[in-house]
Amino acid sequence: MSERPAPIEYGELTILYQDENYVAINKPSGLLVHRSFLDKHETQFAMQMLRDQLGQHVFPVHRLDRPTSGVLLFALNSEAARDMNQLFIEGTIAKRYLALVRGFAPESVFLDKPLKEELDKIADKFADQDKAPQEAQTQFNCLHQAALPIPIGKYPTVRYSLVECFPKTGRKHQIRRHLKHLSLPIIGDVNHGDNQHNQFFREHFELRRLMLFATELSFVHPYSNESITIKAPLGEDMLEICKQLGWPEQEKGLLMAHISIFVGSVNGGAERLSDEVAATIEQAGHTATVITEASLDDIKNASHILIVTSTTGQGDVPSNLAGLYFAMNSTFPMLTDKPFGVIAMGDRCYGDTFCGAGRSFDELLRDLQAKPVGNRLEIDACEDFEPWPVTEPWLKVWLEKLPA
Repeated sequence: MSERPAPIEYGELTILYQDENYVAINKPSGLLVHRSFLDKHETQFAMQMLRDQLGQHVFPVHRLDRPTSGVLLFALNSEAARDMNQLFIEGTIAKRYLALVRGFAPESVFLDKPLKEELDKIADKFADQDKAPQEAQTQFNCLHQAALPIPIGKYPTVRYSLVECFPKTGRKHQIRRHLKHLSLPIIGDVNHGDNQHNQFFREHFELRRLMLFATELSFVHPYSNESITIKAPLGEDMLEICKQLGWPEQEKGLLMAHISIFVGSVNGGAERLSDEVAATIEQAGHTATVITEASLDDIKNASHILIVTSTTGQGDVPSNLAGLYFAMNSTFPMLTDKPFGVIAMGDRCYGDTFCGAGRSFDELLRDLQAKPVGNRLEIDACEDFEPWPVTEPWLKVWLEKLPA
């Protein structure tokens, strides 16, 4: 009989955030959150380790799968646990994951696919086996792609993507199952992945973990009303793999954003401004595409949206952007949590129609559940003959707030 491998000693847990009510750790891959009779041989659990480290009881408010690493939040008292659980139930907590997947992912896709609950043969022996599939939605954005000239199976090259994932619901293995549905299985996923590519990563990168990282957890603190964002690093092993795939080896460079700039121009001023905006975005390490004749698919496929638009004298959207606005208003495509900003140009001499096009886009994007980043910039041609000096400081702040 083969001996069981020696258990991993995780040592002291890294604390990412702590106040008088909550504490968050960077959970290592492979560490269980709490005791389970399905893993009776395990002796280390995040909840007990953190309790011993802090010298007080802790209360879990959410879970991470055992092979997933990253932000794991606990409450320090039962009342705080109840109040944070309510935020999870209401869906007001934003979760961001990164996944290394097989294949070339699309720039942006929102998947709305109900999932049937995965039941364990032992733990869920008496559960309803015929329960209807549950609602499940995830937003995916592709950050990087890579191809290596190494044949696997019938293909002469291997392709991989780094994908950011924003789950809107919290079903069991939701991200893993949704990515499998998109034919983008996560590397290291033994249940929903591609065994050939998993073996390739074990042999070439000495990787033996699920490449899924819970990188951010954002919420409004239930007591202070502060906006809290807790981040966990990817770790040196992941950054080394990124380097070998030809991606930036520093985390800041790795998590760049691709920003689609939608331009509405009356006399060319918005186009000139958008060129300066695009240049500044790229200097900041992101990428930008200026779109002057936009289709509905352009905005549906965009991962980050920036509207730069003038306004007609009547307060309408310029003709080159009007088709997009009316298509969005009539078909109402949900742009759930897509980050956006608006630079509105106008002339206050026109009174109530000042910056009407930018204001209309701002309102419509909010109705479509896109996520505003900062406040709308309004530029008055009467006061600011040259728009760039006003735009530049606003844009720098906007980029600092922008999720990758």
